[in-house]
Amino acid sequence: PYLCESVTFLSEPDAGLYDALVKGFSRATGDVVAYLNAGDIFHEHAFRVASQVMSHEGVNWICGYHLKINEDGEVIAVSKPPRYRREFILNGTYLRGFPCAGIQQEGIFFRRRLLETVDLEALKRFRLGGDYFLWTQLAKSAELHSVLSFLGAFRVHKGQLSEGLAAYRNEAATCTRAETFREKVTRYWEYHSPPSLKGVLWNFTLGQSPARIFRFDEAGQRWLAR
Repeated sequence: PYLCESVTFLSEPDAGLYDALVKGFSRATGDVVAYLNAGDIFHEHAFRVASQVMSHEGVNWICGYHLKINEDGEVIAVSKPPRYRREFILNGTYLRGFPCAGIQQEGIFFRRRLLETVDLEALKRFRLGGDYFLWTQLAKSAELHSVLSFLGAFRVHKGQLSEGLAAYRNEAATCTRAETFREKVTRYWEYHSPPSLKGVLWNFTLGQSPARIFRFDEAGQRWLAR
């Protein structure tokens, strides 16, 4: 390892992406953890925004806007994160693709203490879908809150492991559980239900997710949840 002020750089052989990630997790000492894969970026103010949002009581895990950039760093796609549900993380709803939103790893921040609930040995064995395995582990003890801000971006480039989306989803699905009836009705309510059925289906759903959505209050110059 090479020490540069408060940053430690470590470059050594590993058994794959998630083996390397676990090495980083095991050396992390701060209160909040985040990580990037090759080519991806944080926004220059991401850490400041994350610090402000995570100062709110009970906020232990957050994500920002879904952004993609090309090889030149130009933004080529952006979408707003939803109000996530822990149940949908655990049953794999967010692996289904449109209209169900996914969870973008870039821009994820979480409390380091949540790693105590993560099976790191199991994480090391993943090749493509380890991120989603991590989300299922974190979801057992924390809500994923959304921040309406650019925190991180995924860079699209040739030769990246994520080009095989079907293979990623297949591997990630191995760490999900079966969907319950109420979860299925709730998913239909949120993504497919016509207005004429919403009043009826509401009685069978899980209710509103306790996860929060943070937006910047320009008048008060602070991040507020709704």
